[in-house]
Amino acid sequence: AGVAAAAELARAGLGVELAEQRAALGGAYYRQPAGRAGIAKVPGRRARHWSQLEDELRRAAVEPRLRHVFLGIDTDGLALLDDRAAGRVRTVRTRAVVVAVGAVERVLPRPGWQLDGVMTAGGLQMLLKETGEVPPGEIVVAGNGPLTVALSADLARIGRAPVAVIEAADPFGRPAAALRLAAFPDLVAEAISHVIRMSSAGAPWLRASRLASIAREDKRLCAEVEDRHGRIRRIHADIVALHDGIRPNDFGLP
Repeated sequence: AGVAAAAELARAGLGVELAEQRAALGGAYYRQPAGRAGIAKVPGRRARHWSQLEDELRRAAVEPRLRHVFLGIDTDGLALLDDRAAGRVRTVRTRAVVVAVGAVERVLPRPGWQLDGVMTAGGLQMLLKETGEVPPGEIVVAGNGPLTVALSADLARIGRAPVAVIEAADPFGRPAAALRLAAFPDLVAEAISHVIRMSSAGAPWLRASRLASIAREDKRLCAEVEDRHGRIRRIHADIVALHDGIRPNDFGLP
């Protein structure tokens, strides 16, 4: 969003400063590999969209300031940017500030969520995107939302399909609501490709099932799962990745 806004404003004839706190543009969705690390091939649609955004930024002649953290506005109206590479604070006199900080992952507490080996799905996806690798062992992905399926497809792409994908909702349970997705055919196609890749790799998709608790058993994790009928099953793994949707990143900015 920040890259798109910078390019659009520059094309309108405005002077633009683009500050990015990381060492590369891309945010969470288009996160780039760290250094020279290899990475699994990303879906073509995602790669094409990011290439288009980069081209728009170049055509707009906006040079991003990488590793610059926005600190706030001082009493004189100057935007303060912490240049982490140079170890100094830069000031920019600005007419307006566009804040593009995305969303943050939502994880609901459940027994055992603090155990070693339990992490967020977003954190696991970040490792995969930046390094092309994930920690060793069998993986359970659990929670609610499309990220669980997208992550599972990415894991399958590198030969590490989850032993189970636990989804609290049932995406097929409300066909009338699902019809609204017809307005976004590209997203539907991407979602279908994720499900096909995940299923082809043998990852069971346990819909309308709730991850009730996580426990440590014999140096491994045991996920207790309750289905829609109240039946309980136990799934053992080395890593449990949790995700319960996203929420606005509306905190932590001065």
